[in-house]
Amino acid sequence: MSLLLSSLPNLADLTSCITKQDLYPTAHGGFADIWLCTLRNKSYEPITQNVGGWFAHHSLCHPSDLTQVAVKVLRSFGSPGADGEKKYQKRLRRELAVWLMLKHPQVLPLYGVVSDFGPCPSMVCPWMEKGNLNDYLGSEGKLLNLEGRYKILRQVCAGLAYLHSCSVVHGDLTGCNVPISEAGDACLSDFGLSTMITDLQGGASATSSIGGNVRYAAPELYHVSGDDVRTIPTTHSDIYSLGSVILQTFTGLMPYHYLRIDGQVLIELSRGVPPHRPSDPIITDARWRLLCACWETHPPGRPTLQAIIGYLEDPDGIFHPVSLDLPHLTNIKFDSIVNVSHCRHMECWKAPYAGHVVIVKVFRLLTDNYVVLQELRSVGTIRHQHLVPYVATIEDEDGSLGVVMPLISGHSLRAYLQNISLSFDRKLTLIANGLSYLHSMFIVHGGLNAWNILITDSGCVKLSNFGIMPILYKRTASSKIFETYGEDWRWADPILWLGYIDGQTRPSETFATDVYSYGSVVYQIVTNRKPFQDVWDGNEGGFQPILEGYTFNTFRPPQLEKRAVSQGILELIESCWAVDHQARPTMQSLSSRIHSSATGLLLAALCIDTL
Repeated sequence: MSLLLSSLPNLADLTSCITKQDLYPTAHGGFADIWLCTLRNKSYEPITQNVGGWFAHHSLCHPSDLTQVAVKVLRSFGSPGADGEKKYQKRLRRELAVWLMLKHPQVLPLYGVVSDFGPCPSMVCPWMEKGNLNDYLGSEGKLLNLEGRYKILRQVCAGLAYLHSCSVVHGDLTGCNVPISEAGDACLSDFGLSTMITDLQGGASATSSIGGNVRYAAPELYHVSGDDVRTIPTTHSDIYSLGSVILQTFTGLMPYHYLRIDGQVLIELSRGVPPHRPSDPIITDARWRLLCACWETHPPGRPTLQAIIGYLEDPDGIFHPVSLDLPHLTNIKFDSIVNVSHCRHMECWKAPYAGHVVIVKVFRLLTDNYVVLQELRSVGTIRHQHLVPYVATIEDEDGSLGVVMPLISGHSLRAYLQNISLSFDRKLTLIANGLSYLHSMFIVHGGLNAWNILITDSGCVKLSNFGIMPILYKRTASSKIFETYGEDWRWADPILWLGYIDGQTRPSETFATDVYSYGSVVYQIVTNRKPFQDVWDGNEGGFQPILEGYTFNTFRPPQLEKRAVSQGILELIESCWAVDHQARPTMQSLSSRIHSSATGLLLAALCIDTL
């Protein structure tokens, strides 16, 4: 326990504040027992510093004395002996470190841990009055109208999209792991824990550890290769499970409800047989197409989460799964080099394709080409007026992957700011709107900077290279991280190259790191200078020597003089650069804030003109 707390300083030890309400666990899961307990009010201050926003979203108030909480006690933690326990403790630290960083209304927060429920630390979470989705549908399903079911599914998708944006795979999405609040709101719990237990027990015990969840799990998770290595959960397997949760939410029936024994379900999975279509008229043809697409046996053929969210936002429409079949080219002929990329991880070429001149960007630091190709294709399905679309994927003669994009006639933001007259508010609004849309589709840009913001000749903003840096970043060794970022480090959140979770795991690129980069872009618009231009451009030793003596909490571009910029802009930049990611504004709120500010200035000008 002491090692866990010392390695995770933000983790609260709530042992002295917790009291059991019964002699026995209230509920039992596949790998844990759940105890209903009370939490003394004095412990709320450290908790609300991390999850206070979650309370507000779910309309929960701080009690005057005691409140109910759930204590989750893991029953199995791998091989016996010192080595097994050490491995368990290390893995648990990593999972809890990730959980502590996750902050979203549809993700159940971690309050802290306690030490007196078993041989290992146990986790303390909010107590959800309505139980889980299984309980809720059983007790109130007959009273739940169609819109209420859609609301639950939208909330489940929002939570899952947030996890995926943080490079977190749930791995055990079931009705049991969708807690429901007193107000009927859904969130996600137990992401990663089932996978942790299964990994520690070994692949041979995968079925027993998953238990009844076999009814929700993707069939590929039960495929064991010749070397007895189990397939790990992926975002694709999460989509399969999401389809099963959608079926249950609409009908109130678990997948394969007509099969009593889990072994029978495994046989069906091995045959590639999905759940039968229910006779309930609530499963319309459009909804059945959605479910069948989620249960596609070929994982990359499943729809993207964005496509599912799009259907749930417009349920009267017809569901058409977004095709992942972007053309994959292997014989495109390079015409001429456009320029030497500012980042060393990418080469940029101009080439003819399908009667047009296109831009081909080839990545030089990638491995695991098959998985990367699927991720590129998934990102490439996004279409919007403020995004430069991906036309195709490419593999050159050296085996390196890349993407094909249309050639945009216009300027990068860097040239645009220097050469074209545009109002300050208009500059901020164009960029904020594009990034806000990208986040609304649950895509992290990951590389927002002056080169990746393009302005067409007609004045339309388009964000380029979206989704590429997260793919590169998570496959780059720590020793190569500066090579991957190149000069992009000027705009990037320093936690990505200075911060580590639990001293070992690099943080993921998230919406919050995009917001930091937006603040850096605003800084450049204000000053017409790149961030750190005076600090680094004259430093022949390169970027890394500048980092000495800094942490991700203190490393920021030089402060602007107050007389050179308005107080409102200073506050906007500082809010984007807040150390606490939870304190940073969303792009949606920034977009609204800038629009309101611009409208106020316009109205003020009109009033002056009429005087």
